[in-house]
Amino acid sequence: KEGYELKHMTFIPEQIASHPEDDTLEIDLVPEKKAITIIKFLDEITNQPVEVNILILEKNTQKMIASWQTEGKWEKPLEKGIYEIRATAKGYIYQVDTIQVMDKDAKTQKNIYLKALKKQTVFPTNVLYEKHEYKPNKKSVSELETLQKLLEDNPKLSIKIIGYSQDSKQEVVNKNLAEKRAKFIQDYLVSKKIVKKRMVVSG
Repeated sequence: KEGYELKHMTFIPEQIASHPEDDTLEIDLVPEKKAITIIKFLDEITNQPVEVNILILEKNTQKMIASWQTEGKWEKPLEKGIYEIRATAKGYIYQVDTIQVMDKDAKTQKNIYLKALKKQTVFPTNVLYEKHEYKPNKKSVSELETLQKLLEDNPKLSIKIIGYSQDSKQEVVNKNLAEKRAKFIQDYLVSKKIVKKRMVVSG
C-alpha cells in the first residue's frame, strides 16, 4: 500500500490447510520512513526567527514540492534528493538556497539567514535566457514569482531592473537585447498587479 513499507510473507501448504476457508489473516503494515527535514529561517544579525513564505522545488526539474507560510521553521518529510528553497519575508531580501536530503532514515537540518532590506540594496536574480532571446527560459518562472512575492510583501519597495546580454560583440545589439530583457520582467510584474512606477528599467 502506498505510504507503507513493502512486506513479504511466505506460506507453506500445511499452514494454509490449517486455517478455515473464511479465516482472516491480519498483517501489520509499517509506515514508510521518510527523512524529516528541518529548515530554520533566521535574521542574519539577531539570529531570531523570521516569518517567511517559502517555495520548495526539485533542484533539477524546478517542480514545486511545497508552498508554505511559516513563523521561522519548516519541518516536514522530504524524499532523498536536492531541493531549492526560496524564501520571501516582509522587510527582507528574498533568499534562494539549496538543501540535500541524503538519507531517508536521518534528520536533515539547515539554517537560512535573511538580510534586511536597506536603501539601495543590490541583489542578483537567477533569471536565465536562451541565446538571443529576451524572454526568460522556463526554469526562470519560479525566480520571477519570487521577485513578484518580494514586491507584494514590501509594498513600499521600489526596484531597478537591470538587463544584461553577452550574446554579441556589437555594443548596440547587446544594449537593445538587455533593455528588452529588463522590460519583459517589468511587463511581467505589471501583469501581476505590481504598480509600474515602482520599477525602473535599465539595460
